[in-house]
Amino acid sequence: MCSAIEDVQGVGYFFEPLRELERVAVEPLPDFDEFLVQWRALVEERVANTEKRGWDRREDRWLREVVECTQGPDGLAEVARQSRRSDDLRAWCRALVEAGDWTVARAAYEEAAELVEDRAYASGDFLDGAALAAQELGSDDLDAALERAWREAPSFSRLCRWLGGCSTQEELAALAGSALEMVPARAARQRALLHLLRGELSDAATLLADARELGWSDAEHPGHLVFPLFVGLLGGATIAVELPRSYDDMSSLMDDNQPKLTTPTVDPLLQLADLDAQEAAVRCVMIEAMRSAAEKRIEGVTANKRRHHYGHAASLAFSVRGPTAHQTARRGCAS
Repeated sequence: MCSAIEDVQGVGYFFEPLRELERVAVEPLPDFDEFLVQWRALVEERVANTEKRGWDRREDRWLREVVECTQGPDGLAEVARQSRRSDDLRAWCRALVEAGDWTVARAAYEEAAELVEDRAYASGDFLDGAALAAQELGSDDLDAALERAWREAPSFSRLCRWLGGCSTQEELAALAGSALEMVPARAARQRALLHLLRGELSDAATLLADARELGWSDAEHPGHLVFPLFVGLLGGATIAVELPRSYDDMSSLMDDNQPKLTTPTVDPLLQLADLDAQEAAVRCVMIEAMRSAAEKRIEGVTANKRRHHYGHAASLAFSVRGPTAHQTARRGCAS
């Protein structure tokens, strides 16, 4: 079989050759169990003799497939614990999820988060898996699991999941304050949200004014969060914040038919925070930050000929020069 795969290399890819064999077979394959023993020995030899690299090779996938076929999740656990590679650990956890054993799956995800070689890159995904298991089990410590996932690998989605468990404005402000002490410096959108949830509009305005003129679609640019919210607060209207879809964690890529962590939008959090922008001095800071952001955005997209973003830049300028600015001026802030 290995020779046949080599012969068609470049024409097709066989990451799961055993499944392909079973798919095309019109009757039970003869001596299949003996073949599996020989196939596993061959694959293990190829894996052992291949240079270790960070990415997943086809031989790694072949090994996981034959191990799962012959030993199930227990065999995958043995492979994963030995290699500590994220792909092997993920396959082990996924097999447990597919079996519906959420209790064992949670323990596996938590162990994987500790074992994985590249913790900075992958541990958050495994802790998301542990939180998902807690959610599916209806565990009382779901909020703690969500908090751990965010603290280990801070992202906007994980932050919203954790804070989404708050039921009062006071609890929300307290958790946001503790999160501010740990949020990464580069995570401007997360930091802006935390300031907003504490009613610290001037601090959020500073982050907006200091943000880059390009990269608004970046997961940590505060523009798409702060600017429209300020428009609503200054104009006395309720505006739903629509953030670009973020791929900052793997759960956003999961199949829609699979269980997923519940990820609240920012709107319920902002409603619970009950923001108030009545003070004239605060409104002045907000409008100046919006003006700075709009001017930088226009300069950035025109200088770099980002024509697809000209409309967005123009809409920012209109928001600053339009009704928002006039209402702000009437409240005592010169425009």
